[in-house]
Amino acid sequence: GWVYHMAAKEFGARLRELRKQRGLTQRELAGLVGVDFSYLSKIESGAVPPPSEKVILRIAVALKVSEKELIALAGRIPTDIAQTLKSSKTAQQLVRASNKVSEVAQMSTQNLKRFRDARAFTKVAVALVLVAMVSVSLWFASPVSALDVGITSPASGTIGSSYSFSVTININTSERVPISDVTVYIYKSGERSSYQATLAAMPLGSETKSYNTTQTGNAGTATVTATPGSGWSSGWDFGYRSATFEGSPSAWGYGYGYGGSSSISYNISWTSPSSWPAGTYLIEAKITADSTQFTKTGSSISMSVASTGGTGGTTTPSDTATTNFFGTQGSIGINRTTGVIQSTFTATSADGNLTVSIPAGTKALTSTGAPITSLSAVPVSPPAPPADKNVIGLAYDFGPSGATFDPPITLKFTYDPSKLPSGASEADLVVAYYDATTARWVTVPGTVDTATNTITVQVSHFTVFTILATPKPLAPAAFTISDLTITPVSIAAGETVTIGTTVTNTGDIAGNYQVALKVNGVPIATKSLTLAGGTSQTVNFTTSGDTAGAYNVDVNGKTGQFTVTPAGTTEKPTPTPGEPTVTINMPPTTSQVPVTPATNWWLVVIATVLAAAVISAVLWYVLRQE
Repeated sequence: GWVYHMAAKEFGARLRELRKQRGLTQRELAGLVGVDFSYLSKIESGAVPPPSEKVILRIAVALKVSEKELIALAGRIPTDIAQTLKSSKTAQQLVRASNKVSEVAQMSTQNLKRFRDARAFTKVAVALVLVAMVSVSLWFASPVSALDVGITSPASGTIGSSYSFSVTININTSERVPISDVTVYIYKSGERSSYQATLAAMPLGSETKSYNTTQTGNAGTATVTATPGSGWSSGWDFGYRSATFEGSPSAWGYGYGYGGSSSISYNISWTSPSSWPAGTYLIEAKITADSTQFTKTGSSISMSVASTGGTGGTTTPSDTATTNFFGTQGSIGINRTTGVIQSTFTATSADGNLTVSIPAGTKALTSTGAPITSLSAVPVSPPAPPADKNVIGLAYDFGPSGATFDPPITLKFTYDPSKLPSGASEADLVVAYYDATTARWVTVPGTVDTATNTITVQVSHFTVFTILATPKPLAPAAFTISDLTITPVSIAAGETVTIGTTVTNTGDIAGNYQVALKVNGVPIATKSLTLAGGTSQTVNFTTSGDTAGAYNVDVNGKTGQFTVTPAGTTEKPTPTPGEPTVTINMPPTTSQVPVTPATNWWLVVIATVLAAAVISAVLWYVLRQE
């Protein structure tokens, strides 16, 4: 009705004001929100009702404003309160209390003096108190628990070697939690002040982050790979209400996006200092959400000290070192004096995309010439590839950095063909390592097996390795036009006709194009447009004819015809047999599905409270007259 129409007008006016403050066009905002720009235009003009709460949330994130204001202007009630109204006993109590107030109001119009009866007054007072209590409880009702943190780790590890574990943060609520910081600690039980690694400012998006010794608090090195779950997002007003946490109305953070629960998982590989003592260690995750902190401590870890091995020139295979290849534990027989590997060793990464093979007799030394004591391979964000290359899959940082192998060892990488850039050939894939001294990528000769999607190379040292692909060069912008439409093909003098065509950029690069309309060989109008590569756009012209007759249309070489009949003529001309006819391909139209206005529960609650206040005033006045 009228109220709903006013809500649409107010919502549209405020939306237009906020959009202009952000410097966005309707088309730009529509693209960010994921709706048609013509629909957005109708919302701003008040021609259609405000959108759903889901769309309002996306608009709020795009404009970086509070969605509470927009939801209020739309005349809607937030999802959490709506769920309480629909499913809880509180909603039933509210309805009964509202009915009681209505009954009392009707009774008051018949005979106000009935309020002198103490029993009647008591019943009314109880109803009014119940309405107030229920109304207040709705605003503070919320899920009991917003966050759940899980820590998964092996029960044991070795000091001085890589240790892998995972931390998962689950948001188990339809509210949105503004997570602004995640920090993970690894520390020795009972001696935290002396032995603690701090992984501060963990990634809050899809990212891999490496921590050096300084960043962990002189407590080893670590690599963290963050993987957000479905619905994970960031933005303003990620507020959450509960008995233990009251979110700011304008907090910035990461959390639940537009529906349901969400999560973020961390795969962590930590290499402790070899000088740390053996013993029981713990993992603790601390999450900061709008200045409120949640902590979770995992189960204890039994950390042993790696064997120091024998001394002298012995070549017995009893001298061993623990190794870790991206989560895969194993042992290598190595002479701790000469660094010679005693038996062939093969390890595959946990993700199955990397296999390392070290033959027996290989001399494996650190960058300082000492025998290696551990091996590792962890995924990292690689330096930028060459201008004509793309990185395919993960890059691995092999450690210890600078380790050498004589003879070379074998690395086998598995790649995903679906990740190849457009036009790239599997046969042209190469493995390359990053030379930090020259700041460039160096290709390693290798063998590509397209049947198994693997690349095998021989390497003699450790650093960052990855797979590079060569995409095809981008094609320049090229334009074609199609589907000339004339609607209608016959008009009366003075009426208008719409002439349209579709322009397509068949190239890979964006470009500019002009579309010109001619009628009977006379230029009528020109329109300019910019199209991204591989996209299309419909262009429409409107013209008319004052004189009866046939009019020839030309749009950049596409031709057609429409006919003008004398004013007042109702019959359309019959085409002459054999005469060419114009095929009309109607352009797609966007229709709006009728929206049934949702019940405005806010108005119900407000009206109930106001009715209670009015009746209370009447009661006070009547009793005062006694």
